[in-house]
Amino acid sequence: MRAWKSLKGANFNMWTLIGLGTGVAFLFSLFALVFPAALLAAFLGHGGGVPLYFEAAAVIITLVLVGQLIEQRARERTSGAIKALLDLVPPKARRIRSDGTDEEIDLAQVQRDDRLRVRPGEKVPVDGEVLEGRSSVDESMVTGEPVPVEKTAGDPVTGGTVNGNGGFVMRATHVGGETLLARIVAQVAAAYAVRLKVGRCSPATPRPWPRRTSRSPRSPSGPRRSPPR
Repeated sequence: MRAWKSLKGANFNMWTLIGLGTGVAFLFSLFALVFPAALLAAFLGHGGGVPLYFEAAAVIITLVLVGQLIEQRARERTSGAIKALLDLVPPKARRIRSDGTDEEIDLAQVQRDDRLRVRPGEKVPVDGEVLEGRSSVDESMVTGEPVPVEKTAGDPVTGGTVNGNGGFVMRATHVGGETLLARIVAQVAAAYAVRLKVGRCSPATPRPWPRRTSRSPRSPSGPRRSPPR
């Protein structure tokens, strides 16, 4: 089906090559099986037998289907990785009002320079800087290190990391698509969406360059005169 669409739309790609190769092999084998006497001597085997390519076409199609299955599984794993990265971000954040009280808001409502409170065991909502408090933060999703990192006033924290036993107040420095986790998700999604596009084959052949012929200037008519002495 893909090979037929590529031929119909003149957009030649890998499926065009596979479709033409297996189709020609199958049709030739079918013709040789039904009309073996109509084949020329050049198409016969060494012993005079009729060559058949049914198994070759079947093997090629099988290998292509296996490759498509492996690619589909890789896509599913990539999609699962993107979903797992998105699940690292908490859906809510606890913002501190000007009077010192807390309010729970959606993560999309967090703005830069907002003061946020992170309680023990909660996930850090966005990238920011610790203003008050002291705690240990599990940054294994960024660094891969299983040992929590101590955080005090002035230390940076990354959105999606898990807070330890202590609590702290932080200032949001990067929100939305500016956070480290959002950039990682964007890069993974961009790598997932990459597709190699095969350019259209132009049926026209380039024209040869015009041949230039140099002509020598003609000599003036009339008898030649000897130079003066």
